[in-house]
Amino acid sequence: MCEEKGPHRARRRAHGRCSAHPRRADSSRAGNIFREAVAPHLDGERVTYVGEVGGDIKLNLFADDRGLLMPIGWSEPFGMVMVEALSAGTPVIAFANGAAPEIVEDGISGYLVTDEAEMATKIALLDEIDPAACRDRAAARVDIHHVAAE
Repeated sequence: MCEEKGPHRARRRAHGRCSAHPRRADSSRAGNIFREAVAPHLDGERVTYVGEVGGDIKLNLFADDRGLLMPIGWSEPFGMVMVEALSAGTPVIAFANGAAPEIVEDGISGYLVTDEAEMATKIALLDEIDPAACRDRAAARVDIHHVAAE
């Protein structure tokens, strides 16, 4: 967990259930981000922290979530977490930078946004995204056979 990944931005904009899925929190700076920007807002119901997850646990979390907020503050070069979410049928709301425009199709598999306020408005529209479309688009764009052919 680090400032560039935007956990504080997601926390500010998430409505309803929000699960944080950090890969790693191993530096004092990461600990500070968590303690200062995330932990004070955990309530065990609307905002939860599940720690580091993988495999079936991660798949089940994605399958149960309405959407994944990707509020990163840098140009993510690939965005594996977005691919994982879409593959599970979970739409993604991401800032339109880095790899996000190559992974998320605005209005089809999620939404591309320019700021936190727009991210907040798109949360209300997540139910308009078809989970099957998310899975289909992820398979069509990042399936091993497609990527190898490209």
